[in-house]
Amino acid sequence: MKKYHIAATLFAILCSCSSNNEEFPTLLYSGEFISIYPEVGTLPDSHINWWSAFNPQIENKVIGYDTIVSDGSHFKDLVNYEVSGNFGNLSILTEKEEITRILQITISTKTFTEGEIGNYEIRHNGIFQKGELMITLSNFQYVEQSSAEISKNKVSVSHAFEGSAPHSYDKSIIIQNAQEEYVLNSISETQIRIEQVRPTKREIGVIEKN
Repeated sequence: MKKYHIAATLFAILCSCSSNNEEFPTLLYSGEFISIYPEVGTLPDSHINWWSAFNPQIENKVIGYDTIVSDGSHFKDLVNYEVSGNFGNLSILTEKEEITRILQITISTKTFTEGEIGNYEIRHNGIFQKGELMITLSNFQYVEQSSAEISKNKVSVSHAFEGSAPHSYDKSIIIQNAQEEYVLNSISETQIRIEQVRPTKREIGVIEKN
């Protein structure tokens, strides 16, 4: 009789656990989001037409180099959000191209000759058109610093985020760590909008229930 009582109690516990699992099934939301950003090239010299027209003596001197690291043209987020009962686990894998550009910094000194060319007059302090100053000179010279890309290297980098927080369908959910913070908002029974608010503010997209 005692063995029967123990078996019946164990059966009741197992049934209770099964009932709870059915009441709170595990839900999985996921999404893949790709952004494309245009690459920024070196801006052209805005005075290039002036220099060819007035034929100055040009002296270029390299004064150093600069390294610029920037995001490439592709940026992808792989998002998974698992809800079990009233608790949610968020994982985000961010993949992107990183570009390292090496720039050569040059000082260019353009020396002009006094006189008139067409409708323009070259004086020690500038180039004038009908008495109006077009370009300022200093002792017939125009000095500017410019940079030109001499090499570029692309590499693929990835970063993973993991975090958990209590889940609610009628409130915003904040999931964060020391470096990153995300806000999740349910917009329907099958969709959740996710946004990054730290370290940069950007909308990632709407993840769908699988």
